[in-house]
Amino acid sequence: MDEPQMDLVALVQLQHDADHAKPADQCYLYIQLLHGMTELAAQQMRAGDSVEAGFTIRQMDAIVVKVHEASGRDAKRLKNSEQLMEHVTRRFSDMLRVAATPERDAMQATLQKLNGVQSSLLAMVFSR
Repeated sequence: MDEPQMDLVALVQLQHDADHAKPADQCYLYIQLLHGMTELAAQQMRAGDSVEAGFTIRQMDAIVVKVHEASGRDAKRLKNSEQLMEHVTRRFSDMLRVAATPERDAMQATLQKLNGVQSSLLAMVFSR
């Protein structure tokens, strides 16, 4: 079942907010952004717009790097971040299973990054 989707304006605003948030808040905000972008990519794939879906997935790659960097700081809401990241990773994995061939390689690389960040967050949750 599809998630409620953020519009592009809301996604841009969320990225702006995350980029300018206190370091402790950035991890969760970037994961919220990944969640919205995952749903956007799913919609684009359903519509058969592989060019736009590919662009969204490449943008997600950049956000995953920001999540990883932000998670190393004394992040707030770490448990919530890990739970949302788990959802994003699972949803993205489901999308990969039905993706058209041109999108699969980029999606597989992004999924590996998502899994890595989720594992790091989970380890951080249990280390506290």
